[in-house]
Amino acid sequence: MARRRLRRSIWNQTEDEEEEEVEEEYLPSEEDEDANKKVESLLGAQGSLLASAVVGEEPARVEAGVCQWVLAWSSSELNGSLEHTENLLYFNELNYHPDTGFYELFLDSETIGEATGTYSIGIGHYNMTEAVQEEHPCFEDPPPGTFIYSFATGFNESYSFSSFVPSCLFFNKETLSWSSEGCRVVGANTTITTCACNHLTSFGSGFFVAPNAIDFSYVFANAGFLDNLTIYLTLIISLALYFIGLVYARIKDRRDVEKVGVIPLADNEPSDQYLYVLIVHTGHIPNAGTKSKVQFLIAGDWEESDVRTLNETETSRPLLTRGSVDHYLMATSRPLGPLHYLRIWHDNGGKGRSSSWFLGYMVVRDIQTGEQFQFICNQWLAVEEGDGLIDRLVAVAGEEQLRDLSHVFTHSVDKSMADDHLWFSVFLRPPRSRFTRVQRLSSCMALLYLSMLVNAMFYQKVPEDGAGGGLRLGPVSISPQALGIGFISNLIVFPPSFAIVFFFRKSRPRKVKESRLQIALRKQRESAVSQAVWPSSPDVESEGSGNFSYSLDPKSTTLNSTVSLKELIAQQEKDKDKNKVGRRRKFSLPWWFVLVAWFLCAVSIGTAVFFLWAYGIQFGNAKVTKWLTALLSSIVSSVLFTQPVKIYLMSN
Repeated sequence: MARRRLRRSIWNQTEDEEEEEVEEEYLPSEEDEDANKKVESLLGAQGSLLASAVVGEEPARVEAGVCQWVLAWSSSELNGSLEHTENLLYFNELNYHPDTGFYELFLDSETIGEATGTYSIGIGHYNMTEAVQEEHPCFEDPPPGTFIYSFATGFNESYSFSSFVPSCLFFNKETLSWSSEGCRVVGANTTITTCACNHLTSFGSGFFVAPNAIDFSYVFANAGFLDNLTIYLTLIISLALYFIGLVYARIKDRRDVEKVGVIPLADNEPSDQYLYVLIVHTGHIPNAGTKSKVQFLIAGDWEESDVRTLNETETSRPLLTRGSVDHYLMATSRPLGPLHYLRIWHDNGGKGRSSSWFLGYMVVRDIQTGEQFQFICNQWLAVEEGDGLIDRLVAVAGEEQLRDLSHVFTHSVDKSMADDHLWFSVFLRPPRSRFTRVQRLSSCMALLYLSMLVNAMFYQKVPEDGAGGGLRLGPVSISPQALGIGFISNLIVFPPSFAIVFFFRKSRPRKVKESRLQIALRKQRESAVSQAVWPSSPDVESEGSGNFSYSLDPKSTTLNSTVSLKELIAQQEKDKDKNKVGRRRKFSLPWWFVLVAWFLCAVSIGTAVFFLWAYGIQFGNAKVTKWLTALLSSIVSSVLFTQPVKIYLMSN
């Protein structure tokens, strides 16, 4: 296969003239049809177009009578025929570069004039015969005589073609932008752009890489299913997987609702009035969950709790499973005071791998005072794992331990993987997040289809070899074209995908539901009322505030049993308003932004699928297969490698 190199110089006309090269390499594309290429010129104010082509295995040695080529250009449709084209040039009339194998055609602003829109560039193959047979290289002047040209409507030889829009620009200090005013391109090739300006300023050359154009007349005329099997199957299978994923995500969302409740411990005494919330985090490592009976006791300055059991409560949801964060409500007869240690163990009664348990940490929150104590374990309670112990004594974590890098890093990575990694979060989503799995999956698909679209728009537009010029990082070089295409691609993909995720995350629920803790307190109160010993119960703020306010008798450490529930709630509302003064509230959006996010999702997916279908037909089966292979490897490496590494580095 032929290879070609493109070298581009960007220079400023200053006292110290500098030159900077960007060297790029393409593999040629194969065309078996009429070799008609359409170029969306995007000419701008200066109206210049540079077309370059290389043909054959050895482009500098193509012989007459064996392989002859012509290049035609027109502002109208070529329709696959070059015989009657007015602007037709033989390759020996083009600028040829023996070192690169390029034949170049430069159309300046005078040739193009004020025309804008679509220009057709055609590469034709013909056979040339003469009465006196004499072979001459096609890059030399043709011999005198009578020639008969026979244009081929299809040929099997390879060629590679590219087009660029050069421009001459200067930096306008008043508007702080690049401008072409007073400058024009008087000559250009793949090495140098020649500029002429009517003012003495430093200027440089712009080099715009147009995206792949779509000929919709060709697309609709050749949209057969069997002729474009690859793109049809790709879109059908991906959409089918999306709808299957929606069913899975919806089922998991409904199960997550069951996991967010606060569970009163089964051994709570109805007469106990002092309340604690226990947050138990089970590790993410394999087989971390347990079905053994887990018991504990907590000791503080003033009191020590009785032996309590975590997973004896009758509930439909599984408890202490791998990666779970379970919330419990514990009632005690009196305050325990500042906590010192936690003793926790299990009976190793689970079956098989369910007997062992990996405890990450436990948080104990005093509802009345708002104080919070952490007990960091990060160890196995297992006979067959770690040191073989199933009974642990864990001291309360101090400031130094809470700031310990290993704990902070592990907690941050776990949270980021489960919530911030968009693809992983479809499976690992925290149950308490308002950003549902269905919404996450839809956001993923919108991002995927938009990424596929921009990849198709600039497929084979960026050279594979970025040597020379551009940004160099050791052996790696990034060309200006690659940087420009990356910037344009992000402008297309980032705004809609960011808006979709942002709107889903920040939208408030349409109706504020009763807090899970309120539900647990009500159940506890109802149990006490049935025995006629429970005093008026405290209440908490609505879910999501994270702050609790309880009325205490100033002369005792128990809840004031003479205050009615209605009065207590009213007093708490006043206290809550006072506490909010000077405290920054979390930003949120009205509930209907969820509808905006769904609309953006549908538009992004629908638009991307349509243009992907069009590009797939335009490319043809062979090119689509190559494109999909490169695309899938890029997506898989991004999801499984790039994003986890980014999360790891940001958490470190």
